[in-house]
Amino acid sequence: MIRHRHGVDLAAEMAARQGSFLASGEAEEWILPAGLLALPKGVRLGQSGRTLSLIGEADTQLQIGRDGITISGRTIGLRSLRVNAGDALTAIDVAGEHVRLERVVAEGGRSGSAGVGLRVHATASAKLVHCSGILARGTAGNAVEVTAPLVELVGARGTAVTDRATGIHVVASREALLSDCAVRGVRANQQARGLLVVAPEVEAMSLTAEDLRGASCTGIELYAPAGNGIVALDVVCSALTA
Repeated sequence: MIRHRHGVDLAAEMAARQGSFLASGEAEEWILPAGLLALPKGVRLGQSGRTLSLIGEADTQLQIGRDGITISGRTIGLRSLRVNAGDALTAIDVAGEHVRLERVVAEGGRSGSAGVGLRVHATASAKLVHCSGILARGTAGNAVEVTAPLVELVGARGTAVTDRATGIHVVASREALLSDCAVRGVRANQQARGLLVVAPEVEAMSLTAEDLRGASCTGIELYAPAGNGIVALDVVCSALTA
């Protein structure tokens, strides 16, 4: 494992590290400095079949002028990072075989377009711990969107303001496990949805959808297409306004 500590000239250093990462063939861990860091535009990081982790120090925040961060590889990790991509269709877009995110916040959205705050697509497993997505504008989209055979969300949060908005959208081809997840403050001119989970097996505990407003509202929808089973405890919907 190669560990590299980035400086405050993040745009130049990320470009340089991405080049060396492609050449190294090794798993790498990049440590980002604390504080507010500016990127003029979004970046694409990682490489198919490789391992890359981005770790923020205390209060690491990335302010991106346009677009967002796209990360791909075999095993991808993000920890302790906030990204505000004010004009991005997707603030953080992660794709890999195994993906784990912890204490990550992604805020994005583009007027007149569909978008996603935090998107994760994994071909094996995706685990998000205390992560949040915020979709601040657009025509439609999901604040948090996760797709994988096995999905586990712990302490996930979602907020969206679009024409058609969903706070948290999960699609798992094998099993979805959710605990202590909440959606609040979804605003939609048309359809407002809190949580939508689609999987053959769903286990959910302590789910909350509240303060949703739209022409039509759905608080929490758990759907098992094969009819195998849904186990849900402590599911609360309140203050849904249509």
